[in-house]
Amino acid sequence: MKCKTAMLLGAAVSSGLAGVASAAPVFTLSSNVSNYYAPADAGLSTPLPVPPKVNGLYVTPGFYQVDLGVHAGGLAANSFGSVDWKYNLSGTLVTNSTFPDWQPDPRQVDTNGATKGGLAPLWDTNALFGTQPNADVITGVIVGTTLNAIDPRLYVGQPAANQGSVNAPDRLEDPTYTGSIYVNLAPGTAGGILHFTPVNAADRNNTTNQYEILGASGMTVPSDIAFGVPEPTSIGMLAIGAVFAVRRRRA
Repeated sequence: MKCKTAMLLGAAVSSGLAGVASAAPVFTLSSNVSNYYAPADAGLSTPLPVPPKVNGLYVTPGFYQVDLGVHAGGLAANSFGSVDWKYNLSGTLVTNSTFPDWQPDPRQVDTNGATKGGLAPLWDTNALFGTQPNADVITGVIVGTTLNAIDPRLYVGQPAANQGSVNAPDRLEDPTYTGSIYVNLAPGTAGGILHFTPVNAADRNNTTNQYEILGASGMTVPSDIAFGVPEPTSIGMLAIGAVFAVRRRRA
């Protein structure tokens, strides 16, 4: 994995130094709390409905699955190359002990359509380098120059309408899922923040397979996701709201 990362970054450095950092973001990293698991369910076997936020906080103790995806926009004749970003958990937040740290998307895609064979991982690099509080995630696609229009790897982060003759089962979603982090808000703890930081991004020329470094300005990352205990006034307002709701139902 580290060799592939070195290849990706080396290709980007050697062929993309002439590129100028983009003023407008090209890649947008998105986050979504997709599943919730009870505090006793450390094996994450039974997903439950995601609890609602209270004053912008997830306050119910348990495990939260945070999915990350990437959207690629304004690429013209280029396609996705790589994104490099950091995350850290503050306060009392930790990751799940069974599925710690970054859990990458392991999917394979069909790169040659009806022709026999052709299965390949969507991501050539999708791994965590470093540890908390500076966990560094590098996700990239390294492909040759002989790609055809049905190879899904050309269309990371792009809507299905852009994906031409890619077979329906291999069409990529927009944003394209990259992996998940499982955040543990343990009972009786204060919680904290899941914070994201952009590091670097690169796009790839579809004809020459060269990479242009876009820098941190070539991507945006999600806003912080907050977990914790609501203010006492918020708890009081929730209780008052519940009383009024009961009274309305009785009326």
